[in-house]
Amino acid sequence: KAETFYDLLAYRNALDFFVRVAEKDPDNRIALSRIAECYTRLGDFEQAAAWMEKVLVQPSAKPSDHYQYGQLLCMLGKYDEALMAYRTFAKQAPDDQRATS
Repeated sequence: KAETFYDLLAYRNALDFFVRVAEKDPDNRIALSRIAECYTRLGDFEQAAAWMEKVLVQPSAKPSDHYQYGQLLCMLGKYDEALMAYRTFAKQAPDDQRATS
């Protein structure tokens, strides 16, 4: 149901469902990532960054999660922290075009 709301761009509704999933399974990287994405789409970058931090400590975290976190930090004006996130991304995904630009 959460994915349906997300696909319909009903981010507030999707957020409620994804939070419930994360409460039951705090290590669910997909739910944590979707929560961060919902907050991003809703313009709440502080909350989005806080949830991305939870994503990044998961063993299943992807290099692109670091990139997304860097984007959020830039939106919050935290440029030094964003640079560190981008560097981590570039180290983990050196062949990704975003790592070289």
